[in-house]
Amino acid sequence: MDSELIYGNVPKEWALCFNEQCPRAGECLRHIVYTLAPETECCHSCVLPQAWRNGTCSEFTQACKQQLAWGMSHLFTGIPSWQATAIRHDVIALFGSRSTFYRFYRGEFLITPQRQQEIAAIFANHGITTPRRYDRVVEDYFFNSRGFGTYHSNNTKRTKARIKATRN
Repeated sequence: MDSELIYGNVPKEWALCFNEQCPRAGECLRHIVYTLAPETECCHSCVLPQAWRNGTCSEFTQACKQQLAWGMSHLFTGIPSWQATAIRHDVIALFGSRSTFYRFYRGEFLITPQRQQEIAAIFANHGITTPRRYDRVVEDYFFNSRGFGTYHSNNTKRTKARIKATRN
């Protein structure tokens, strides 16, 4: 399911940028979402001017959809068990613990584009270069470049609704 960019889908904790003079404002997701804010909206997290230094913005986020994935039950399909065991060990280490790995494995948490690349690198280190299959993949805007992402946070009704909508 692809979604269009809607202000109501953006988490309140995700900072917006209102710097109209920024040369990259037209391609920055933070600024574009700011322009979509309704006139009734009075409060939202924002990027402070200190983010702009030496001609670059430390908070710039390219306004493009990314591949977001859930679930890894097919990740090891077609790989000999002796090799899959070694790869699984490395992927578990990537996630930090066996319990965290299995939460991602079951599709409870979003697998970010960066994490997908890290998983692909582990497979490549073991000589497997064929693309891996995830249980569910969508193209959508990703509102967090630092960690799990907004789809991971199960603490808001809006986030739970987005997770449910992408699973249908």
